[in-house]
Amino acid sequence: MAEPLCSTPSLTFGEIYSIRKNKDLKTWRVPPSHYWYKRSSPGGSIGLACNRADQTALSRFVSGHLKSCSFSHGNKVFPVCAKCGVASASPEHILSCLRLSRETFETDPLLALDFLRVSGLMDGV
Repeated sequence: MAEPLCSTPSLTFGEIYSIRKNKDLKTWRVPPSHYWYKRSSPGGSIGLACNRADQTALSRFVSGHLKSCSFSHGNKVFPVCAKCGVASASPEHILSCLRLSRETFETDPLLALDFLRVSGLMDGV
């Protein structure tokens, strides 16, 4: 007598659903490995020991979701650079004027926050 091809008993719909649901839950519980997903939120500033307004401003500057920016030729720009007075300054221009890099926001966010505050950019963020 020939043996069946599959020696395991067949699964019911409920068992298949449960196995798939557990697999999906395990997948979703693993946080993504994006560069901005360092902490509990995009921007990574929620873990800082500063007030909520400063956390929000720093997160917005890092992510590019700035209230004071407008669009010019498809790019977000500040109305005026606070340091050199250039009209339609991009966030990259402002960082270069302040001699900061995007990595500074990740490595030393309080220093970057102080630079933004001293240069007068915190009001419009």
